[in-house]
Parts: sequence; structure tokens; C-alpha cells
Amino acid sequence: MNSMVGDLLNRKGRFVHSIDPGATVFDAISKMVDLSIGSLLVVDNTQALAGIITSTDYLKKVALQGRSSRTSFVIEIMNPDLVFINERFSIPRCLYLMTEHRVHYLPVLEDGELSGIISIGDCAREIAYDHDVTVQYFTDLIERRYPV
Repeated sequence: MNSMVGDLLNRKGRFVHSIDPGATVFDAISKMVDLSIGSLLVVDNTQALAGIITSTDYLKKVALQGRSSRTSFVIEIMNPDLVFINERFSIPRCLYLMTEHRVHYLPVLEDGELSGIISIGDCAREIAYDHDVTVQYFTDLIERRYPV
């Protein structure tokens, strides 16, 4: 079984957390910690998607460079180059894209509108779910066909 992104979003939810590009990195990191998430989509005042900021961006571009998160801005460290997918992408294809582009998050666009975001962890859970469903299917088939 290969789940599709739409299936995953239906199970996990479609809400996307975001932040303004003019916010401080401290505000972004605080929000990520409060929400227990590793990224925020960066959305400007026109609601246009400008990029993504991740905890890794903070580590590489602020902490390791000795910058202050209170005086650095999201726009200075965000990644503006996003890899988009749609709800008809398979989970294995998403994992391939994440590996190929060295990203852990993929925003989902449907008909030009943001409909969610998936992470590499979401994909791993979905593959485990697919595996469990497949095992259960064959267990049920065998038990009905060959009763003990």
C-alpha cells in the first residue's frame, strides 16, 4: 500500500503554523518550542508564502555564527527556496524529494492554495501505518481462510 499525501493530511490535520518575515528569530524559535514543532512557514502581510524557517536554520545561521536571536530577523535566515508537493504525491516520492533536496518539510499546494505541510517524521509514521494495515489485512485473510 502506498498512502498519498492527502491521506496523511486527513489523518494528521491540515493546519499550518506560520510567522511573518519581519519577526525576530527569537519569536520564531519561541513559537516552535511552544508548539513542539521544528519549522514555521514564512508568510508575508499579503499572505504570500515567502519561505520556511527551521530549527536547523537557527542552529546554522544564528547560534553557530554567534548572532543574537533577539536582533536577527526571520527574513535573514529563512530558506526562500521551497519544494512543493500536492496531495496526490505518494509518501515514498515525498521521501525521495526530501532526500534529494536535503529538506525535512514539504509544503502541500492544492489548486494554488496551501493545504498543509508534511515532515519527514510524518512520512515515517505513514509508512509504519501502511505496514501495520498490510500485516493486518494478510492476518485477517489467513485467519478467515484457514481457521485454527
